[in-house]
Amino acid sequence: EPTPGPTPSPSSQPTREPTTPSPTTGEPTPNPATSSPTSCEQRQFYINDLGTMCSNGFNYMGTGDLYDTLEECCLVVSGESTCRSEDICQPTAMPTKSPTMSPSFGATPTVSKEVTGPP
Repeated sequence: EPTPGPTPSPSSQPTREPTTPSPTTGEPTPNPATSSPTSCEQRQFYINDLGTMCSNGFNYMGTGDLYDTLEECCLVVSGESTCRSEDICQPTAMPTKSPTMSPSFGATPTVSKEVTGPP
């Protein structure tokens, strides 16, 4: 019979075997318990909740149509073969709305960890 709480000091007769049985089934299961993760090539595109872009990301809530290609999804969203999208298999940086026509001026400060003496 287990004690109601931890003992204040070690027992003079400790238990040699664990009192809780191991969670085993005896035989391995023939198939994995969960399905394999979806590879990028198998991911499908969906229209986001706002209806403004296509994505194959992890936010799909199980509602709405799925499309095999980004182009198919874009045709529904924008009527064109390209649209605002998120492709987690080919991530890219978000482009600026329009490039600047001239370079920016000023220096980027650099912090040095080198210790120098007085001039």
